[in-house]
Amino acid sequence: MEKTNRNIQGPRSKVAIIGTGSVGTTLAYTLMLREVAGEILLIGRNQAKAEGEALDLRHAQAFLPSPARVRAGVLEDAVDSDVVVACFSAPQPATLTDRNAMVRKNAELMREILPPLAKIAPDCKLVIVTNPVDPMTWLAIQLTGFPPERVFGTGTVVDSIRLRELLSADLRIHPDDLRAYILGEHGD
Repeated sequence: MEKTNRNIQGPRSKVAIIGTGSVGTTLAYTLMLREVAGEILLIGRNQAKAEGEALDLRHAQAFLPSPARVRAGVLEDAVDSDVVVACFSAPQPATLTDRNAMVRKNAELMREILPPLAKIAPDCKLVIVTNPVDPMTWLAIQLTGFPPERVFGTGTVVDSIRLRELLSADLRIHPDDLRAYILGEHGD
């Protein structure tokens, strides 16, 4: 049997994920499995955690045909990123019942992180996952000066996926065979 050379470069896009909690790390894992990025950069306030997550992800690529370059870094490493995903958040109290209560603290983080990011990666597409998604997306447009068509909030995408999953379970139909959308503000 002839041995084939596999492309170990993968796609050429660079995706920087700011925030290495559950959402950011799961996103990195998904991008890696789907082979949609040539480079995945994890940026977190806890550098040791970001390094550990990057190492785990690199190890998990052993059987992928096109492994991505996965590494941890700092904001300055986001230079030339094609896509930057904001998954960061201020610590949430266990008693949090309304995601809108996170506006003030997460807006402070946005003001700290996004203006320098806009200088480092001025041509990137920016995806906002940070809650509350809708106000944070609007704030991101203001803070970066990016045109609105390059700043995306994920709020109702998540809500729509949750609705499809619920309908799928109730109707016993695969979620991919359903089309259902939630429009409006992401929330409870």
